[in-house]
Amino acid sequence: MEDTMLGPHHPNINAAVELLKQGIIELKVEPYDEDQGTGDLRYVQMAVTTHDTSLPIPERYKNGKVQVSLVWNSRSENSANTGKLNALANFLWGNGGPKRKVHLIHSVWANFQTSSNNIIFGNRWRHLLGERDFWEHIGGIDISSAPSSFGQANL
Repeated sequence: MEDTMLGPHHPNINAAVELLKQGIIELKVEPYDEDQGTGDLRYVQMAVTTHDTSLPIPERYKNGKVQVSLVWNSRSENSANTGKLNALANFLWGNGGPKRKVHLIHSVWANFQTSSNNIIFGNRWRHLLGERDFWEHIGGIDISSAPSSFGQANL
């Protein structure tokens, strides 16, 4: 049954959200509090790629992989609170990566943002785990994009 709070996403985004929730709880990751300016995890962006040329075309949609971008409340990967970021990334990869029965996670990325304005992403990105290239087949051509690239939310 689909969780109506998650909306009509690709089913694997919903599964990745559930995995992320589990990781946040188990690792005691503190969500960002706008009013106080405290906490670690500010935002999450997820995208699905169904471009797996090793699979027959009818199998590609259901086997879509999720690229997870964690927007972290720190200046860089060298900040004091990035131990939890790495633990959360490893949790996602360890429980949804290629060594699992269901390979759900395509990659995990970090974005570092400490600004108190309404800009979601900071300028600093780091690829943490998984594949670097995120491919889609759109309009008859193959396109690779980074999580920082602008793209329509629903292809």
